[in-house]
Amino acid sequence: MRQAFALERQYGYDDEQLCRASAALCKALSRVPSGPVEAVTPLLQALDALDARAIAAGEPHAPSGSPHLGFLTRELYGLARKLSCTTEPHGGAHARLDDLRAADRAYERLAQLAKTHKPLRIGTQTELILTSEECFYQLAVAAERAGMALMRSGLARDQEAACFFLQRAARKLKLAGAYEHDPRVAEVRSLLSTAEAQLRDTQQQPALMPQPGGPKADAPGSAAASASVLPESCLVQ
Repeated sequence: MRQAFALERQYGYDDEQLCRASAALCKALSRVPSGPVEAVTPLLQALDALDARAIAAGEPHAPSGSPHLGFLTRELYGLARKLSCTTEPHGGAHARLDDLRAADRAYERLAQLAKTHKPLRIGTQTELILTSEECFYQLAVAAERAGMALMRSGLARDQEAACFFLQRAARKLKLAGAYEHDPRVAEVRSLLSTAEAQLRDTQQQPALMPQPGGPKADAPGSAAASASVLPESCLVQ
């Protein structure tokens, strides 16, 4: 499925076949636990291919009324909503963060599409009109949830990532049209202050002292043991 989609995306010329290939790959991915996260990439790639074909034909981007653009954006929007709203994914907290990061990517692209195609129409029979402001708001929600999930970790690197996502949430809320004293902006800024305080606490924690009777700092093999532990301790969970 992946190979067929890659060939259609790179060498094909029929937009209908491109949509069929991406839909088939997404359907196959839905059978594995990480499928929804992995399905974001082929949908983004298919949208890129539509734009590339339009540029080759002398257009700046895929036409707004294209049914193929409507199909891909509808699939991406549905996937973004599913990933952002999942509360108990298979795989626990690790999978939850993967879901939110994937939703972040999807909403970012939808916001770009909504700014380009005014309005961005999703679907055919029950048409949904999506604005960039709505996309930015949903993106802010996903970023806020990712930040809150990372705040629960005691690792300094996770606290740094939490601050990044909460800062991102505040920026996207402004792009969504929220004013400075909006309650949602205040809520995110409060979470950001807490995350920054937690980050300072983790950075100020003293290094662990060697236990009595344990290996000395300059004992043979102690450096190698530390080197084997440090990389794992720095991983974002």
